[in-house]
Amino acid sequence: MKLKDFRQNYNGLLQKFIRLFSLSSVAFVLTACYGCPYAEYDVEGYVYDENGNMMVTRWKFPMFDPEYSGTRAFFRSVMRHYLTDYDVDGFRCDVAEYVPISFWEEARAELEQIKPDLVMVAESNTHCNTRYAFDASYGWEINKDVLRALMIGKAVGIQKNMKPSHKVGMAAVREAHEKMNALRPKGSLTWNMYENHDFSTDAFHNRIEKICGHKCCEVMLAFTFALDGVPFIFNGQEIAYDKRLSLFGHKDCWIDWKTDGATAVAKDRTEKIKAWAKMRKEQKALSYGATEWIDNDKPVEVLSFKRVYKGANDVLFVGNFSEKEIKVKLADGSKYTLAPWAYVFEPQ
Repeated sequence: MKLKDFRQNYNGLLQKFIRLFSLSSVAFVLTACYGCPYAEYDVEGYVYDENGNMMVTRWKFPMFDPEYSGTRAFFRSVMRHYLTDYDVDGFRCDVAEYVPISFWEEARAELEQIKPDLVMVAESNTHCNTRYAFDASYGWEINKDVLRALMIGKAVGIQKNMKPSHKVGMAAVREAHEKMNALRPKGSLTWNMYENHDFSTDAFHNRIEKICGHKCCEVMLAFTFALDGVPFIFNGQEIAYDKRLSLFGHKDCWIDWKTDGATAVAKDRTEKIKAWAKMRKEQKALSYGATEWIDNDKPVEVLSFKRVYKGANDVLFVGNFSEKEIKVKLADGSKYTLAPWAYVFEPQ
């Protein structure tokens, strides 16, 4: 939808869609694509080069001038419209770092007057974003390192900066997490993922489910549920879907839930995600606790840590992120024999 068309009602379809979510007690968050918007707008709202030519973003969209007051006012009015007229719960802000943080902070202050429990998520790993403007941001550092580590020995890369490397193991994931948490404001949240719309579309790369297999993806999903932050489930992961989706609306790139969700592997994945979600609700360590990494003697293949919270049970995670059986010893002396892609994820 073009920004200029944002007030179109589309016969009430959006309200009906949002109502279905609210009946299920699920928050409905819209994407605000202000880093690369598609709009027809006041000529003063664009950026021009020294020759008077309109500049474009890396995605070939017109480049807006985020410092222009008219642009800022218009963008805020769009967000107000969806909060007041549609009662959406918040916004996922695409390439948020392409818009000055001052805009997002101004927008949050204004939007909170309408909806105090507003949800704001930045598709960004710019650490100052979660100081006030956003509740959570993408864990790109972990995402990329998980992918790189898991592609060891594989023939297929995910993106140019995610090629297979024999120098990167799961120890890099722990290092990325520790560095990220040291830089981010206390109390901010990270969306933990291994796949999203940029990685698995008809125009780009195969699904990780297709490249690495269902068991590999299962241990990665378990990891995102065990780690501090918010587990991110991309379309189809809940049914072990291994076909590409379409970022650009191409036909034949969509999920047939009745058929694709009826296989044995799909049902098994769905039940596991339900169990992990239930555990996150029941175990305070998973909801509020810190991540304490545990050293082990197989740091290339194995990640081990526990979630801890005062007065609550610890929750342990030990995962084998490799295609071979691993015998691993943790720093506390405990030993585990893990089949390929196997894991331990349980309260202690």
